[in-house]
Amino acid sequence: MNWRRYFLAFAVTSVLTLVADVVLNAIIFRDAFAKAAPWLLPAEEMNRRVPLGWTGLLIVVAAFGFLLVRGGWLGIRSGLQFGSVLAFASLAGVAGFASMVPWPKELILALAVQQCVNGLLLGATFGVVYRPASSLVGRHGFSSGETPSLPCARRQPTAASRR
Repeated sequence: MNWRRYFLAFAVTSVLTLVADVVLNAIIFRDAFAKAAPWLLPAEEMNRRVPLGWTGLLIVVAAFGFLLVRGGWLGIRSGLQFGSVLAFASLAGVAGFASMVPWPKELILALAVQQCVNGLLLGATFGVVYRPASSLVGRHGFSSGETPSLPCARRQPTAASRR
């Protein structure tokens, strides 16, 4: 693992993810948060806790970026596939919240969109920035134009291919 490329990918992905977080929450989904105000902390308290949320987001970027790199999900296509898995898992988490809290559907939808954007952005950015410039081939031999499969899902050699 190339730590210099990892930290560069982490920095670029973190900046883009934090910018997306601000744009989504403070601008695009502002009305959804306003409708949910009775169930949320006062604005001053939420703003005071923003660094805690961003710290959590940076930990997620670092951890999933590490898994992406170690799994060989390099390049834009593989990164988006990895990000799609993250987005799908995040949707399950949001659905879990939706089943337990009386939040307005607009806020639930906003959180679902935000989580999907974060997952796709993380996968695509990390996949592109970490990818070695001299090679488009990832750890498992996938070029950025191929569809990777998990190591456990690889085709087993047939008798004809062994000869």
